[in-house]
Amino acid sequence: MIAETLSGVHPEALPNFLAYLVVHVLVANGDAHAKNYSLLHGSDGILTLAPLYDVMCTLPYQVEYVAMYVDTVQRLDRVTGARVINEAVRWGISRHAAQTTLADLLTRAPSAIASAADETPDVAGEVLNAVNAQLQRLNEDS
Repeated sequence: MIAETLSGVHPEALPNFLAYLVVHVLVANGDAHAKNYSLLHGSDGILTLAPLYDVMCTLPYQVEYVAMYVDTVQRLDRVTGARVINEAVRWGISRHAAQTTLADLLTRAPSAIASAADETPDVAGEVLNAVNAQLQRLNEDS
């Protein structure tokens, strides 16, 4: 399991992995599988989780599932804030820390979504609708 590996890598690896999970769910990226996560080997020998890459909304391609289970579910429309928190707790993150991370990201998301839409005027309306629906779903029970 990725979380088990990351727990022994660096103290920030699991919290970062949680943030990455939230971003993937938020943008409805059903293609966020294990090979989309990498470790960076610093010259000091310290391993860290690499920045996110290969992030996209897969709903326009009729991919309605996440590549890895989140609290026993795979359908994007069933991944809620509570499920994300439960998954993080299963990894060993405290419920409070998971809730704080999720709340912070969801608070910052609307302005990030608006900025991204402004910077990419040709983005399909269905992508923005999908992202906003995911944001609402993650906010409902978190």
